[in-house]
Amino acid sequence: MGREQGCLATGRREVLRQVAQSAKGLKQQVQRDVSGYTQARHLALVPNLLLPECWAPTHLDTPQTFYKVVAAIHGKLVSVFDGVTEYELARTLHAKRGGAAWAPLDACYFGFQTPQEAVAAQFPRNSRLKKAAKVLIQIRVQGRAYQHSSGMWAFSQVTPMLFLSNITDSSGIVILPARYLTSGVKL
Repeated sequence: MGREQGCLATGRREVLRQVAQSAKGLKQQVQRDVSGYTQARHLALVPNLLLPECWAPTHLDTPQTFYKVVAAIHGKLVSVFDGVTEYELARTLHAKRGGAAWAPLDACYFGFQTPQEAVAAQFPRNSRLKKAAKVLIQIRVQGRAYQHSSGMWAFSQVTPMLFLSNITDSSGIVILPARYLTSGVKL
């Protein structure tokens, strides 16, 4: 009888080990599924049919730092492309279209992950202020975004955080004096 009880105890331990292992695997699967549902919820309203192949939608859950080049004209920092959109420190800009859904790509603000990429970027031919003096700015972004296969990003909202430098004609980066970094640039 003692030998039988020992075998039963060993069998029970093995069954409990298998159940625990199976439960752990199921828990991990549920976590993966929930993560997938969260990502799917963020991407649910992406206008995929209108998105060019080289662009991919994504969601930035935490604030991240990117860089952008803007034009300096008439004492203001404005979009090189449209010549109208004005950039001010700590003032968040929101896409003009898209609302609670994903902003269309042509209503987004564009930026790059490094200052070097931002400075090296080519502006579209029809940019209004392509020949104006330029300034490199640091932007904070979060939320819905699109990533281009070339490394360019498009955001539905951006917040300028620092005016970093003048950009020379040879596309070198000239860092601004520290007094401009916190109080804005007087052009």
